[in-house]
Formats: sequence, structure tokens, C-alpha cells
Amino acid sequence: MSIRMMKLGLVIGEMPTHEYPRLGGQSTAESWPTGVVFVKTLLRELAMGRGVHDAKAQSELGTMSV
Repeated sequence: MSIRMMKLGLVIGEMPTHEYPRLGGQSTAESWPTGVVFVKTLLRELAMGRGVHDAKAQSELGTMSV
């Protein structure tokens, strides 16, 4: 999400939050599989280049292909 926002030229800021303890106990997410998904997503976004920006411009002009 951050990558797409940066491609669109939007400013990204941080907002402080307070996190309560998890209701369901400790997380069951595994580090490696989660990391692999993250890296795949990052590589896909990098491969798209400025695709998000281009798609937005095309949709505004009504020329976006399906």
C-alpha cells in the first residue's frame, strides 16, 4: 500500500496508536512464509514500475484497456 501511495505522489505520515493485547492470544503467523509473501509483493510492485499512476491517468481519460 505504501509503495502505491508513493507512486501516486501522495504524502505518507505516521499516526501514533495504542495497541491493546491481542484477544486471540499470541499470533500464529510464521516469519518465513509471511516474509516470502512480502518480498513477492514488493517485487511485483517494482516490476509494475509506475503502473498505478499510469492506470489512474488512463482511467481518468476513459482509455484504460481491460
